Amino acid sequence: MRNLLYPFILSATLPIFAQQPISLKWTTGEETGDGSRLNHLTIINNSADTIRAPWQLYYGSQSPVLVSRSPLAEAVQICGTHHAIRSLSDEAAIAPGDSLALSLSGYYFHNLSFFPENPYLIAVDGRGGSTWPIRIDLQYREADHREMAGRIDNYPDGPRTYERNARFTPTTSLSPYHIIPEMKSVSAVAAEGPCVISGAITVKAPEALSKEKRILEEMLRRQGVKVDGEGATAVTLEIDGSIKDGDESYRMSIRPGGIVISAPAPAGVFLGGSSLLAILAGQTFPLTLEAADIEDRPDFGYRGLHFDVARNFTGKEDIKKIIDLMTLYKMNVLHFHLVDDEGWRLAIDGIDELTETGSRRTYAADAASSLLPAYGSGIDGGKSGNGFYSRDEFKDILRYAADRNIRVIPEIELPGHARAAIMAMNRRHERYKDSDPAKAEEYLLADFNDRSEYTSAQDYHDCVINIALPSAFNFVRDVMADIIRMYAEAGAPLEVIHVGGDEVAAGAWEGSPVALKYMKEKGMESTQELRDEFLMKIQQWLEPQGIAVAGWQDIVTRNGGKEVNTSLPVEKMISYSWNTQPYGDMDQMTYSMVNAGCPTVLCNVNNLYMDLAYSANVMDGGLHWGGYVDEFATFATNPYDIYASAVNPDDPQSWNPEAYSGKVCLDPAMAKNILGVQGQMWAETYRDFDMVTERMMPKLLGVAERGWNARPRWNSFGEFMSACSDYASRTALNEFDRAAMMGINYHVAPPGLKMEGALLLANSPYPNATIRYTLDNTEPDENSPLWTGPVRIGAETEAVKARSFINGRASVTTELFLPQSPAPQK
Repeated sequence: MRNLLYPFILSATLPIFAQQPISLKWTTGEETGDGSRLNHLTIINNSADTIRAPWQLYYGSQSPVLVSRSPLAEAVQICGTHHAIRSLSDEAAIAPGDSLALSLSGYYFHNLSFFPENPYLIAVDGRGGSTWPIRIDLQYREADHREMAGRIDNYPDGPRTYERNARFTPTTSLSPYHIIPEMKSVSAVAAEGPCVISGAITVKAPEALSKEKRILEEMLRRQGVKVDGEGATAVTLEIDGSIKDGDESYRMSIRPGGIVISAPAPAGVFLGGSSLLAILAGQTFPLTLEAADIEDRPDFGYRGLHFDVARNFTGKEDIKKIIDLMTLYKMNVLHFHLVDDEGWRLAIDGIDELTETGSRRTYAADAASSLLPAYGSGIDGGKSGNGFYSRDEFKDILRYAADRNIRVIPEIELPGHARAAIMAMNRRHERYKDSDPAKAEEYLLADFNDRSEYTSAQDYHDCVINIALPSAFNFVRDVMADIIRMYAEAGAPLEVIHVGGDEVAAGAWEGSPVALKYMKEKGMESTQELRDEFLMKIQQWLEPQGIAVAGWQDIVTRNGGKEVNTSLPVEKMISYSWNTQPYGDMDQMTYSMVNAGCPTVLCNVNNLYMDLAYSANVMDGGLHWGGYVDEFATFATNPYDIYASAVNPDDPQSWNPEAYSGKVCLDPAMAKNILGVQGQMWAETYRDFDMVTERMMPKLLGVAERGWNARPRWNSFGEFMSACSDYASRTALNEFDRAAMMGINYHVAPPGLKMEGALLLANSPYPNATIRYTLDNTEPDENSPLWTGPVRIGAETEAVKARSFINGRASVTTELFLPQSPAPQK
């Protein structure tokens, strides 16, 4: 995980400082006494040229702007997560071989996703007076972990993690039928002998199920199962109209003569194949399966994954791997977050500027040829900052998903979170304003006389579409029309378009002459009415085409999100309910919307935001504004008792039904409006696909479990921990093996450590984890001593470090801080 902070070597093509890089040493230092802390920076010039002032040192960080304590430089926030330190004096010049030390105060960098990253320098070139970008080698050192444990509430140090892990009772005794998600009914057939699979399978199916046959065979091979080998066990796929539990239901008969998967529709056959894959996962062959009859069906028709490619881009082939993961766990909706402030990732016919400008991030964004760096994309955007899907690539994704019975819901975020689109259309205006004024204004999204003052949640001041402009609706209509065409050309279903609609900053449009004039003409008294009208235009345009409008819960609420917006036909709009935090009673809004008749997808931030960090451990990447989310948080989701979803293994007191008295309850008659559940993968904190899957796995398993089985079976904290123990064992013994075989990264829960007298104890929630430790302050690796039982620790030891390993994947490090040894006697 430390490779988030990439070391850079200066490119030989850069005109200055071409011999050696500039280095930046950044150390988190002491507290200042006012709630902030010092950051010590040393800029080292190892080149043969002087770094002349004025210079600007840029870096990325999700932390707020720092305050310079030096008269030689100032710290500023350029845009969003893009920050700069600027020289203020000629005395800030750095001679060859010299360095400049600066101190800044501010936010506490307590998690690697907030560390500074990818810095670069713009400096004066004495040869020609031009400025050039220079990559910088960053050497960052976070604060001492012992100090962090003292500063951060409930920091997962050795004893606290040991206490948590001790609540689990891992088991190695699992039936092959004990899969994720759990099947509804498995009935042993005692009168029949077992089905013995030698290690090969042959799949038989009618022509109508040829697609399901092909994909099942592909997935079997990927799991290491031979297809059509000698002595192969027959797996027969068939349609059975007598099954009446819905298209996604299926039955599986396992007998000595083979396996039969039957369902009323191809979708059910496909899902039965996914169950067979899970039954075989992690098994050794020949495999003996007890004869059984299986009946299974999902509780929810919507079992989704939201995946953000706007903040940081993920290419087509990796998206297919995500779809494969969804297939394994019977998920059926990919909510594709294609655009946001920091990126536009889909080619739209006739509006080339969207990807020419909106899909690229570079330092030279003042030329309007790209966006500014964001979320670690650095000097030239890199693979994560740059990229988009061509129309053909997008259609390929749609077909790939449709073949696997996964619907793709496109999200075109508006009217907020739209900076990429606004900047692209500003460029289009600049391109055509002289040669073709009508074309220049055709899709304009900004009022150039707008003096509105606002700050978005991501610290932008220019990210809200001016929806009073006629060109704004032209833009939305034509973008959506082309998306509809792409779906039709791909032969993929399109039933919903998601319009985002969240976090529109207060103050937007209030200083726009265009908006104020429009509102006056329409008799509008608030900008809320302006938003509602724009949403209704979109809804009324899409509805005749058989497409519903969806958005985050903000689209159907008002008054700061605290009440349902009854002026809208909420029964026609799908709400994605995310804000389930208890402050301000926001956790009550989910059932308020459902009870009002609004179709709702549960996206609980405190359970289902998979981009949030697993824990407060400094090396567990991810955001934390909604708390910490691990695989047990997703597993704990309770769709029909949303307040009980707060139960977690760290705190026995978290199971407290009395704490929810007086809150809005779900009206049983309106429960049908809960469409399903969805896990969210926002992209602010990952930089490559390994980081994506590490953040996602095994959290995705809990989402899948609760989408298939919506009613958890526990009524106490003890029963919850028993279920978690079983779930952890299924995950570690079966799913980690399968992920490793597919080349998918995953997160391993860290070990607990504690002292019992002079003996070191360690534990894990997993039955098959190996724990390795060090006593010399070095990071444990697979060659470090293996913990197999209590270890005697000498009095001179100041700290113990340990990590858990499964299939070569390592957890973050757990530290046990021991008392300092006494000073030697003279």
